[in-house]
Amino acid sequence: REDAHGRGQPHAGRQNAERIARHEAGHALIGWLSGNLPVQVTIVGRGSAGGYVEREADEEKIIYTASELQNMICQSMAGRAAEMLYYGDTEGLSTGVGSDLRHASGLAERMIREYGMSSEVGQIYLDEQAAREGEVAARIKQAAERTVRAQLERGLQALRDNKEALDRLSEELLKKNRLDRSDLERILPPPGGMKP
Repeated sequence: REDAHGRGQPHAGRQNAERIARHEAGHALIGWLSGNLPVQVTIVGRGSAGGYVEREADEEKIIYTASELQNMICQSMAGRAAEMLYYGDTEGLSTGVGSDLRHASGLAERMIREYGMSSEVGQIYLDEQAAREGEVAARIKQAAERTVRAQLERGLQALRDNKEALDRLSEELLKKNRLDRSDLERILPPPGGMKP
């Protein structure tokens, strides 16, 4: 079959690789823009992941601000944001977000339950039991969902604003399978500069 441009339609393997490249490029670009610089990004699978972004480990860091945690959630959700940008609000939803969503949700819940970073729940520590059932659990879950959704929307806007860089990054990933820091420096604008 041919597509609208008269080319042979890509087979499922190419489509799958392209989707993974776009997903991982989303993670890498949001990390880059938020100052959480990737060491490498690859579309070569590891375990159940289709690809991954490796970040620098900062073993010295033991305290994180609310905005740093929000950036982490945004970066976790950036793979889904990239898929939504390329494939739409419905077709952009895929199973590729499984571990990302688990990480983002867990971090958002800890911000609310352990660190008192939610105006809805307040300056209080709540143990895991409190998050299991009842009205308090419902409030924690609602606040966490709002946090994750807000960071997904923030990531989507940042990717829209930097679509050319996202396209370049995705294309390079498809060509090379793996990009290191020097590749990213060549392809992307200067790091940082993402709006809070």
